[in-house]
Amino acid sequence: MHHKSTTNKGCFNGLPINTGNGRFFCFHIILQRLYDSMWWMTGKHCRVLAIRFDLHFPVDYKSKGENVEIQHFFKIMRDNARNLSKRKGAKIDLHYVWVKEQKSSKHPHYHCIVFVNGSVVRDYRRFLGKVIKVWGRVLDRDAKNYVWPCDRNQKGMAVENGVILERPPRKASVCTLIDSTISFNSAIDHLFYRASYLAKTNQKQDASPDSHRFGASQLR
Repeated sequence: MHHKSTTNKGCFNGLPINTGNGRFFCFHIILQRLYDSMWWMTGKHCRVLAIRFDLHFPVDYKSKGENVEIQHFFKIMRDNARNLSKRKGAKIDLHYVWVKEQKSSKHPHYHCIVFVNGSVVRDYRRFLGKVIKVWGRVLDRDAKNYVWPCDRNQKGMAVENGVILERPPRKASVCTLIDSTISFNSAIDHLFYRASYLAKTNQKQDASPDSHRFGASQLR
């Protein structure tokens, strides 16, 4: 798959994506990483929690460039996740996809989605509290105003974050299995449609060409 190939169709691999009824384009390669990460996690865990957030820089911040900060951020997040899993004996299994965008601002910003073991992490707000602390460590300042929780739309209306993907139980009545499967497929469709926003081509062309415009954890 070529890293510049795009689509403005309304679905990708059978799942709905947000292309504004064909008016906007999304990068295939980013859609594929989102798709792979989502199915990898639901294949490993019966309950997965997906969380969206955006990371911004202060105007006066002197960036190191080449995505040093976002890479440092996710290294700390995954290290902390491993430490926590050792204390509780449960595996958080954090995976992520991030994209970099920049329009007219001095600094780029990052759109992120993480997938975690939903049997261990159940509260997305508490998780975002840790995101604020870790991004603050990276910026060396209070980061409360530089982390956007993605639970409001542009009009200020509440939108869902912390989407739960719960696999249908293996042992269940026919009716329960049917209802669980419908609910699971609906949640998959809803999440992938929202996550596809990360794949949009708009504002990615203006991000510095000397560094990667997106990144993702290795699926292993």
